[in-house]
Amino acid sequence: MKNNRRKNLRLPHYDYSQPSAYFITIVTYKRMCLFGSIIDGKMILDDAGKMIDRICQELPQFFPNVIMEPCVIMPNHFHAIVSLHMVNVGATLRGCPRQTQRSAPTALINYQPHRISLSDVVGRFNSLTTRRFA
Repeated sequence: MKNNRRKNLRLPHYDYSQPSAYFITIVTYKRMCLFGSIIDGKMILDDAGKMIDRICQELPQFFPNVIMEPCVIMPNHFHAIVSLHMVNVGATLRGCPRQTQRSAPTALINYQPHRISLSDVVGRFNSLTTRRFA
């Protein structure tokens, strides 16, 4: 019986929300050629390939700390470099509703903003492409 499990390419115990540039490759289901064709050595994107290109350009709108380098789209996969950067979130200190004006504002002193991970970016990409392609 054939083992259909994919090899896990992630480093164990590595924090993929660290600021860095990550090289990713995303392959179509069963390596189907969905994004276009290579004609005379040049990639010609079809509608699905153009959609992939648009979504790669749109992703930074969803994540202020993400930069998508231009992706390379092939007929059945694409490559991209996803750069995660630190963002200074300007959290303001606010008092709890029951506090009087004289009490110290302590509600957000230990506030830690959610760090975006590579997995968050790829998940959003998959969600957008699935909805638009269907």
